[in-house]
Amino acid sequence: MSRRLLVVRHAKSDWQRSLADHDRPINSRGQRSARALGTFLGEREKAPERIATSTATRARTTANLIAEAAGWDAEVVEDRRLYEANIGRTLDAIADLGEGLKSLMIVGHQPTWGQVVHHLSGGDVAMKTATAVALDTDTSWRSLRAQCCSIAWVIQARLLTD
Repeated sequence: MSRRLLVVRHAKSDWQRSLADHDRPINSRGQRSARALGTFLGEREKAPERIATSTATRARTTANLIAEAAGWDAEVVEDRRLYEANIGRTLDAIADLGEGLKSLMIVGHQPTWGQVVHHLSGGDVAMKTATAVALDTDTSWRSLRAQCCSIAWVIQARLLTD
């Protein structure tokens, strides 16, 4: 069974000394980028069966804005493993969250997202804020391993808004 994993880095946020990293919101540019990315995805992709996001405010907001702009009615779930993750924790989360599904979108953070894309595909992708990568595989979520995926496409929201 063919599976599609959408790997999305959260939209641009502002650094605010008074807020913990986990609580930082996306800024106005980030909101525009997330909506533009959602519109792009909605025109080109079927809704993923599940959208899993880091529990960080900027990732949750990005996931919800993308789903709304795309017109997707996908289930959005938060998973703490996607915040301050590493490759192993991310792959474990994908295995659990993708169980029984053909498509999954994960929304989270650098540097892990770039490392995950490289690990799964062998490709080096500049995971700037509001970047989405579509990975395809015939491997089960639980059996994901190095270079078992191919990159179908990459889009950076800044290319859609500038």
